Amino acid sequence: MLRITTNDEKSVCSFSNKFGCPASQGHELLEIAHGLGLDVIGVSFHVGSGCGDVAAYTTALNQAASLFKSAEKIGMKPMTMIDIGGGFPGDNLGTYRSELPNFLEIAAAVRTSIADFKQQFESTRKLRFIAEPGRYFVSRSTTIATKIYGRKGGKG
Repeated sequence: MLRITTNDEKSVCSFSNKFGCPASQGHELLEIAHGLGLDVIGVSFHVGSGCGDVAAYTTALNQAASLFKSAEKIGMKPMTMIDIGGGFPGDNLGTYRSELPNFLEIAAAVRTSIADFKQQFESTRKLRFIAEPGRYFVSRSTTIATKIYGRKGGKG
């Protein structure tokens, strides 16, 4: 998989500062992989944990489509997998900040973007989309309560 970065500056936790390459460099990396005889089966990205902008999914899927086309142009085996990462909130209330999109808003954008992606490629190959919904499943699963008996340091 070729991991690309996204614009995740509005997300609660940014991942693009440590994982992936800019999509603009992905074309060059595909050429290098092809020259080395490596099979690249798809593209992955993550819009940041606690996604703050639904357009990040659309942009990243468009960039992935461009990389799929680049791979074809240089004669690579057709890519078939897209990992859209995570970033999904654990509820429909805006889990961390009220200005964050809720799950239904994100799902609608992802559904539309995947349909657009499929329209470009599905006639020539069977596509597989996967996601990483960790925060969605666990963010509201636990509440921790504790009693503080003493405190050291600080002012007063």
